[in-house]
Amino acid sequence: MFTPPPSPRPTGPKQAESSGTCTSSATLAPPPVSFAMSSHDRKRRAGRQFRWAVLIVPLVLIIITLSSRYVTHPAAFDIFSSPSSEDWSQLLENGKGWHLHKRHPFPGFEDDNNVPLSSIVAPPLPTSAVPSGSAAPDPSPALTTAQAIPTVPSAPPTLPTPFPQAYDQHFTLNFTSPSCLTFFKNMTNSPAFRKCRPFSLLSQSSSAFIDAQSNYTLMNTLLWGTCNIDLGVNQCRANMGWLAESLQQECEMDLNDRNDLALDALTAMNAYQLMYDAACMSNPSTNTYCYIEALVKTGSPDLYLYQLPFGPSLPSNVTGLTCSPCSKSVLNLYSSALNNETTADNMKGLQQTYDRAVGKVNQVCGNDFAVIVDGAVSTASLSYGLLSVSAVVLAIWTLII
Repeated sequence: MFTPPPSPRPTGPKQAESSGTCTSSATLAPPPVSFAMSSHDRKRRAGRQFRWAVLIVPLVLIIITLSSRYVTHPAAFDIFSSPSSEDWSQLLENGKGWHLHKRHPFPGFEDDNNVPLSSIVAPPLPTSAVPSGSAAPDPSPALTTAQAIPTVPSAPPTLPTPFPQAYDQHFTLNFTSPSCLTFFKNMTNSPAFRKCRPFSLLSQSSSAFIDAQSNYTLMNTLLWGTCNIDLGVNQCRANMGWLAESLQQECEMDLNDRNDLALDALTAMNAYQLMYDAACMSNPSTNTYCYIEALVKTGSPDLYLYQLPFGPSLPSNVTGLTCSPCSKSVLNLYSSALNNETTADNMKGLQQTYDRAVGKVNQVCGNDFAVIVDGAVSTASLSYGLLSVSAVVLAIWTLII
């Protein structure tokens, strides 16, 4: 006989309480939190970003503008420079102590396979567009010295044999590439180089030429020799241009490694025509080479103007500028080279020193004495600056967002 299961008992108070507790717990659970920002919060955040941008972006632009101003016209910032402890005569004397930095020779390198450059003649180039500097009509200040001041020779003088040559000191340098060492050895023994007697290289790297600065008569003869060359200035300009191209090929690694010898040689080769014109410039009122006049004026920084194309800046505390017609003509020659599209790209050293030097000279000699060249900084530098501005602004905006 089938017996049905017992009926369930009524729910007790405890069980009902438990059930009620569960129901209450489910009912009181908080709703999930939404992380979506309200329209009001988004507007507040955008407002904060805008305020930061308004504050930071102008500051960045001001800093970049001041930096660009310093690059193009650094003389304007000389007020912030601390004066040098050396006077001009000491600086000039230090500049005469040029010497090649001795390094370890390239191990195991043999130069038996050197190819002489004498058999290679560079093709003639058109006459340079750089105009020869014309001396101003005003006479120079009186020059007083124990030595007689020589005038430009009216007849060919007897040149010393051998004539001073660039890199006349023995050097063993740690070139990065053997081809660069080979290039320098071949170049210094090549008639295509030696017969040109380049003032731009002699004045920087020839100990015999630099020592002759104390003998005005000898220096006068040497200057005549650099200005009157059998090959002709056009052919020598072509030779220097060809050698500069060869140096960039054979010494590419050394140039990338900032080898001073390679960099200075390239700068001097590119400045051959400019420094030829500067060295051969004469004062018509005295019939004296301007370079000789600068040497004779002991303690005068006029001689330092001939170093500007090679990179050294005029010291901030310079004194004793003579404001001579020769100085004016030399600076006019430099400004013409910088304004010439054909020559300006090769005047990297002068681009960095000219405007600053002119700013100092004009403070002493008058604002119209020499011309400021606004384009002294190359187009490549300006393009790089614009790219830098864009990158900085974009980076700041990304951080703000």
